[in-house]
Amino acid sequence: MTKMPVRKLLLAGLLVTTLTSTSCEPTAILGQVANAVLALREQKLLFESFVRDVKRYFKPDSPIYLQAERDYTQARALYEGFLSAMRLAVLTETPDADLRTVAAEAEGAGAVFLSESTKGLMPASDTRRLPFSRAYQLPVELHRQICRLPKQSWETVLKRIQEEAQWTTWQEIE
Repeated sequence: MTKMPVRKLLLAGLLVTTLTSTSCEPTAILGQVANAVLALREQKLLFESFVRDVKRYFKPDSPIYLQAERDYTQARALYEGFLSAMRLAVLTETPDADLRTVAAEAEGAGAVFLSESTKGLMPASDTRRLPFSRAYQLPVELHRQICRLPKQSWETVLKRIQEEAQWTTWQEIE
């Protein structure tokens, strides 16, 4: 059995969901949504890999471990806020909602976590040269793309985003 790339699986799942609930074919929009969800999923995996590394190399009472846990928890909470704001914008049919502020807060906290964790994991590294703020960017236009899909597919698409891109809690990451 051939392994299908994650993007194709995600796109196929979104496409089947949308096309079974409507007669129109919003393939281009679904491609954009699938790309955004894939980027969120990849970012989730990046953050979780940093957590695993911190847990692997530091004891739970280490100052680096404790700071990384606080930073991750803060970044995760702000990311949850972004996802909630996006969901609300879709469900209240507010495609013109401006999510830049909530996204910027989440991106800032995520960049702090990545930067501080890198300093702890590689103390000799000069993290000022690493563009963490550019490595972690949220799709602030995703809700607009979802709102362009048939209305009956919105909840399913949002559920798919939740399944693919929801960050795991610090305690759940092994």
